[in-house]
Amino acid sequence: MLKSKTINIAYFTSFWLFNLVNLFYYYFHIGFPIHWEYYVCVFIVYYSIIMYCSFDIRMNFYMKAFSSVKTNKKIISISFDDGPDAVLTPSILDVLKKHQVEAVFFCIGKKIAGNENLLQRMNNEGHIIGNHTYSHSILFDFFFPRKMIKELQDTEKEIYRVLGKKINLFRPPFGVTNPFVKKATETLNYTVIGWNARSMDTVIKEKTKILARVKGKLNPGAIFLFHDIVPDMDFVIDEFITFAKSQGYRIERVDKLLNISAYE
Repeated sequence: MLKSKTINIAYFTSFWLFNLVNLFYYYFHIGFPIHWEYYVCVFIVYYSIIMYCSFDIRMNFYMKAFSSVKTNKKIISISFDDGPDAVLTPSILDVLKKHQVEAVFFCIGKKIAGNENLLQRMNNEGHIIGNHTYSHSILFDFFFPRKMIKELQDTEKEIYRVLGKKINLFRPPFGVTNPFVKKATETLNYTVIGWNARSMDTVIKEKTKILARVKGKLNPGAIFLFHDIVPDMDFVIDEFITFAKSQGYRIERVDKLLNISAYE
């Protein structure tokens, strides 16, 4: 799998090799010149790889993120982002309780105040809580590490205020990673959780299409991404759990699936 250090070394090595070739050509008349178009092409390839890998958390480009587990056993995990939501989260919790399924909820810190009862219910019903930043700003990945750390700590404080637990799990907004995110998560000693089965429920508007998509991604060791802020998600989850169980799958909480600790 590609790593940022490997790509950086390859890019800068190519740059200096081009310069060396040009040096020999123009000063010693040996070889052939490397024109500026080659520099541009190499930069475009380099930048394209950086962008692609930064937006795909499964690549582990900057840091280790647990996005699935290799197993032949029919076990999966379900995760929810962007809550808690006073209207929609309770119905999802009802469905999970009905099926006796435990999940992980990556919560936005600023949404916790006023929804403390939902966090308490999640905890009481066997679900675990993860950090999904305080603001979930679209600019989060442009923050410097100090500001990222403050966002994560503010969410930690909110969760600790309600549950009295210090969380270990973090999911970056939109699944985007970069060196600043790596620095912030390493400073706070977080375990980063990704996914390999994305429902696209914030993009696809028809619940039957969302359901068809996640059914098609049912594979051993998968971690599914849903959002508990999307209408009709209770229907999708209900049908998906029923389908997964009919196919012989067991749904494990992500910390159990990965054998990691959700809290200190």
